[in-house]
Amino acid sequence: MLEKIKNLNPWLIAIGISIAVEILFSLLALMFNLDIDVLVSEIGYILSVPTMKIMAYDITQSINEFSGGGREFQGFSEITVTVILSMFVIFILNPYLLIRVYQQADRSGDSKQRSWIWYSGAILIMASIFPVLVSSVIGTKVFMNTKESAKNSREMDIIRSELMDLAFDASYRLFLPVEKGGGDGSFRGFGDGTQTISLEDLESYSSDSGFEFQIHGEVSDSSFSIVAVSDNPGRKTDFENINGSVGRQQVSVEVKPYEEAIFQMQSSGRLMN
Repeated sequence: MLEKIKNLNPWLIAIGISIAVEILFSLLALMFNLDIDVLVSEIGYILSVPTMKIMAYDITQSINEFSGGGREFQGFSEITVTVILSMFVIFILNPYLLIRVYQQADRSGDSKQRSWIWYSGAILIMASIFPVLVSSVIGTKVFMNTKESAKNSREMDIIRSELMDLAFDASYRLFLPVEKGGGDGSFRGFGDGTQTISLEDLESYSSDSGFEFQIHGEVSDSSFSIVAVSDNPGRKTDFENINGSVGRQQVSVEVKPYEEAIFQMQSSGRLMN
């Protein structure tokens, strides 16, 4: 068992040196206020992901073309040098360093021989692997967060759309006579002419909706508020929804047909989460 662990020591040393070099770069940047981001990123491109630089260049040029400009070849030679260096390090220098050590070990008869050449190759390999692992973890995390955020945004858009339908419906019915299911000019003139408007008075309202709608607060002759609550989590986990739940998405709209803006969707405040 100890022998197996001992065989891993050279690799552990190489990993340790790689991490130490990265920490050293960071400390130098902090101590001397050095801007080494460009240098570190260039080294990362060369060691592991040169295609990212090509993709970034292509996206930038596509945006320029879309906005009416032409393709600019400034920086293309820099990308070419980066890719050539990357191919040299990954496919020529790394294999050469490792193979040469094994050849020396064969000649010396010691299969466990390790020289500075082997450590150079091993450190280069570790430096190539680390950026890929880190970018993969970050990419996965960003993808999951984006997917969840997109789902919540889509749900919020649907809530707003349904609230707008209800707001327009209420504004339209406000001016209908009581005999036709309206309020005859007042949100407190529905039913027999003396009742406040209810969600059931609105043709666009459905109890089978994926959201819970409620009329919130006092209903006046000229305005009232509708609040919608979703099952999806909102921004604040301790937010108290009007239906008794906690931390759910909630949006409200104030319907006021007699004003220039016939409704106002709330973007912040105690009725929004």
